[in-house]
Amino acid sequence: MHYYLGWRRDEISIDNQDLLTPANSWNRWVGVNSPKATVTLLPEESWYVPMVALSFGKSFFTEDPRMGSAIGQQTATGSPAAVDPVETARSYQLVASKRFHSTELKLTLGHETQTAEYGKIDPDTGLQFDLGPGRIRYMAATLSQRFRWGQLVATFEQADARDLDAGQVTPEAPRLIGDLSATYQKLPFHLQAKFEFEYVGRKVVGNGCDESKPDDLSSYCLGVPNKEFRLAVVRPFLEGRINVGVNMMIARGYTGQTTESFATNYAPGTVGLVDGAVPENPISEVVGVRIPSYASLSFTYRFGRKVGR
Repeated sequence: MHYYLGWRRDEISIDNQDLLTPANSWNRWVGVNSPKATVTLLPEESWYVPMVALSFGKSFFTEDPRMGSAIGQQTATGSPAAVDPVETARSYQLVASKRFHSTELKLTLGHETQTAEYGKIDPDTGLQFDLGPGRIRYMAATLSQRFRWGQLVATFEQADARDLDAGQVTPEAPRLIGDLSATYQKLPFHLQAKFEFEYVGRKVVGNGCDESKPDDLSSYCLGVPNKEFRLAVVRPFLEGRINVGVNMMIARGYTGQTTESFATNYAPGTVGLVDGAVPENPISEVVGVRIPSYASLSFTYRFGRKVGR
């Protein structure tokens, strides 16, 4: 049995100055402890008993400090709430792996809970209100087979993300990803090739797409699955000093899938459009950018003397 124990302490200082509304300015110093532990069971030589590793870890992430003020802060249900700009997450992971000669199989199960989130992917994207505590569960499987002149790798990943308050699916969370890649270095005419096929399944990108019930959170907006096929063929010359290659990708699907709200009916109001009308019963639509297919040529020349063995 192997074990690993770790502990990390972070001190985070955030100074948020609201120049438009000085009363919303605040300064906070937050301390976070992040423990980590891993226990690995190494069985004796056996053809059927795998190596098993169990891990636990606690981490933190910082939210947009402009959304961390108690003044005017709202949750996804519309109620006021003060949100800590530093949130924490707890993660549990179980990994089992086994090698059979030149074949390796790896299975991973994971469970993670978060104290709060804004659905933030990076500092420039995400929602402007707290989604509440969340939970992520995922499963992954990897099969790798080595040959004398190449390798074959197949992966499958399935994830589910929901908020713990209402059990609703977190928009734009990963759903299903399958990938198959292979390399072969002993083709005729000294060609070397690599191909990959990737499938990203349909996922929830928002809600409100049902015109009959636009305010129902269960009326999810579903994106479309993406399929990508990549191929690279290389021909070396002069004992590897020169490489000439062809690269291509055939794609079908859309990247950046998200939702936009539209409305055809407007009600009188004092905010919104220039004429004083505000949208009534907006309907969400799924939008995205089409993934293009392409082909390219590459030429590589390596300088320097030949190194003798």
